[in-house]
Amino acid sequence: MAEQPMTREEIVEDIKNNLEVLTPKAVSDYTVQLSILLGELGTDLALAEIEYAKKWDALRIHCDTDGQAEKKSKATEEYYKRRMLEFRFKSTKELIQSLKKRLTVLSDEAHNNY
Repeated sequence: MAEQPMTREEIVEDIKNNLEVLTPKAVSDYTVQLSILLGELGTDLALAEIEYAKKWDALRIHCDTDGQAEKKSKATEEYYKRRMLEFRFKSTKELIQSLKKRLTVLSDEAHNNY
Protein backbone atom coordinates (compact mmCIF):
# COMPACT_ATOMS: atom_id res chain seq x y z
CA MET A 1 0.00 0.00 0.00
CA ALA A 2 1.38 3.42 -0.98
CA GLU A 3 2.27 5.92 1.68
CA GLN A 4 0.04 9.00 1.98
CA PRO A 5 1.80 12.12 0.72
CA MET A 6 2.61 14.67 3.38
CA THR A 7 0.57 17.83 3.64
CA ARG A 8 2.19 21.22 3.17
CA GLU A 9 1.94 21.81 6.92
CA GLU A 10 3.63 18.48 7.70
CA ILE A 11 6.44 19.25 5.27
CA VAL A 12 6.96 22.73 6.74
CA GLU A 13 6.98 21.34 10.29
CA ASP A 14 9.49 18.64 9.36
CA ILE A 15 11.74 21.17 7.66
CA LYS A 16 11.60 23.51 10.67
CA ASN A 17 12.40 20.69 13.09
CA ASN A 18 15.14 19.04 11.02
CA LEU A 19 16.66 21.79 8.89
CA GLU A 20 20.24 21.11 9.97
CA VAL A 21 20.06 17.36 9.29
CA LEU A 22 18.01 17.23 6.08
CA THR A 23 19.67 15.13 3.41
CA PRO A 24 19.81 16.22 -0.23
CA LYS A 25 17.33 13.43 -1.04
CA ALA A 26 14.86 14.69 1.58
CA VAL A 27 15.19 18.26 0.31
CA SER A 28 14.68 17.08 -3.27
CA ASP A 29 11.66 14.96 -2.27
CA TYR A 30 10.10 17.90 -0.44
CA THR A 31 10.65 20.11 -3.47
CA VAL A 32 8.82 17.63 -5.69
CA GLN A 33 5.96 17.19 -3.20
CA LEU A 34 5.57 20.94 -2.78
CA SER A 35 5.58 21.44 -6.55
CA ILE A 36 2.70 18.99 -6.84
CA LEU A 37 0.86 20.79 -4.04
CA LEU A 38 1.54 24.11 -5.78
CA GLY A 39 -0.30 22.85 -8.85
CA GLU A 40 -3.26 21.86 -6.71
CA LEU A 41 -3.20 25.24 -4.97
CA GLY A 42 -3.21 26.93 -8.37
CA THR A 43 -6.37 25.07 -9.33
CA ASP A 44 -8.01 25.92 -6.01
CA LEU A 45 -6.99 29.55 -6.40
CA ALA A 46 -8.51 29.76 -9.89
CA LEU A 47 -11.79 28.38 -8.57
CA ALA A 48 -11.71 30.80 -5.63
CA GLU A 49 -11.19 33.69 -8.07
CA ILE A 50 -14.33 32.65 -9.95
CA GLU A 51 -16.37 32.42 -6.75
CA TYR A 52 -15.10 35.80 -5.58
CA ALA A 53 -15.98 37.39 -8.94
CA LYS A 54 -19.49 35.97 -8.69
CA LYS A 55 -19.86 37.36 -5.18
CA TRP A 56 -18.55 40.77 -6.27
CA ASP A 57 -21.05 40.85 -9.15
CA ALA A 58 -23.90 39.97 -6.78
CA LEU A 59 -22.86 42.73 -4.38
CA ARG A 60 -22.39 45.28 -7.17
CA ILE A 61 -26.10 45.15 -8.01
CA HIS A 62 -26.88 46.63 -4.58
CA CYS A 63 -24.11 49.25 -4.56
CA ASP A 64 -23.89 52.67 -6.18
CA THR A 65 -20.22 52.34 -7.15
CA ASP A 66 -17.57 49.73 -7.85
CA GLY A 67 -15.68 51.02 -4.82
CA GLN A 68 -18.58 50.27 -2.52
CA ALA A 69 -18.89 46.79 -3.98
CA GLU A 70 -15.15 46.29 -3.51
CA LYS A 71 -15.31 47.29 0.17
CA LYS A 72 -18.29 45.03 0.83
CA SER A 73 -16.72 42.14 -1.05
CA LYS A 74 -13.64 42.26 1.20
CA ALA A 75 -15.84 41.26 4.13
CA THR A 76 -16.97 38.03 2.48
CA GLU A 77 -15.92 34.43 2.93
CA GLU A 78 -15.08 34.28 -0.80
CA TYR A 79 -12.57 37.12 -0.43
CA TYR A 80 -11.00 35.52 2.63
CA LYS A 81 -10.66 32.16 0.88
CA ARG A 82 -9.12 33.78 -2.20
CA ARG A 83 -6.61 35.77 -0.14
CA MET A 84 -5.62 32.76 1.95
CA LEU A 85 -5.04 30.68 -1.18
CA GLU A 86 -2.99 33.52 -2.71
CA PHE A 87 -0.85 33.61 0.43
CA ARG A 88 -0.41 29.82 0.52
CA PHE A 89 0.46 29.77 -3.19
CA LYS A 90 3.06 32.51 -2.81
CA SER A 91 4.58 31.09 0.37
CA THR A 92 4.78 27.61 -1.18
CA LYS A 93 6.60 29.03 -4.21
CA GLU A 94 9.03 30.81 -1.89
CA LEU A 95 9.57 27.63 0.12
CA ILE A 96 10.35 25.70 -3.06
CA GLN A 97 12.90 28.35 -4.05
CA SER A 98 14.46 28.20 -0.58
CA LEU A 99 14.70 24.43 -0.75
CA LYS A 100 16.38 24.65 -4.15
CA LYS A 101 18.95 27.04 -2.66
CA ARG A 102 19.41 24.68 0.30
CA LEU A 103 19.99 21.82 -2.12
CA THR A 104 22.67 23.86 -3.88
CA VAL A 105 24.37 24.58 -0.54
CA LEU A 106 24.27 20.90 0.44
CA SER A 107 25.70 19.95 -2.95
CA ASP A 108 28.49 22.52 -2.65
CA GLU A 109 29.29 21.33 0.87
CA ALA A 110 29.49 17.73 -0.34
CA HIS A 111 31.87 18.70 -3.15
CA ASN A 112 34.06 20.69 -0.78
CA ASN A 113 34.34 17.75 1.63
CA TYR A 114 35.84 15.47 -1.02
